[in-house]
Amino acid sequence: MVLRLGLLALLGGLGFSAPAVAASKERAFLKALSGEWIVLGAKRNTTCRVILKNEATIGGSEIIVSPDCTRKFAVMGDITAWRVSERGELHFVDALRKMRVRFQTPDNSYVAIPEVDGIDRLEKATRR
Repeated sequence: MVLRLGLLALLGGLGFSAPAVAASKERAFLKALSGEWIVLGAKRNTTCRVILKNEATIGGSEIIVSPDCTRKFAVMGDITAWRVSERGELHFVDALRKMRVRFQTPDNSYVAIPEVDGIDRLEKATRR
């Protein structure tokens, strides 16, 4: 407890507040998640690309859903934003801010829990 209070006092003395530090870490985390991702179906033979952007929008941050996503996974036609929950889950949300697809990360990819509309996981796209 004393260490924590000392750290908060130090940060406060440097012109930082605990909320400012937390907000800075959150921005860095969102920036790290930004970029091109691949939505995969259960058998991995159905895929499409999305771009998670770092700009705020209603319900979270902007997402660009490729047109083929809506043909392959109908729910993707409703997705207008993405966000990260307090538990570190990644959520795809609709225009009414309702979570439509929820991903958890037990490894290097995000797994849809539960599987929605055939979507099984989300993986960071790699450049070839």
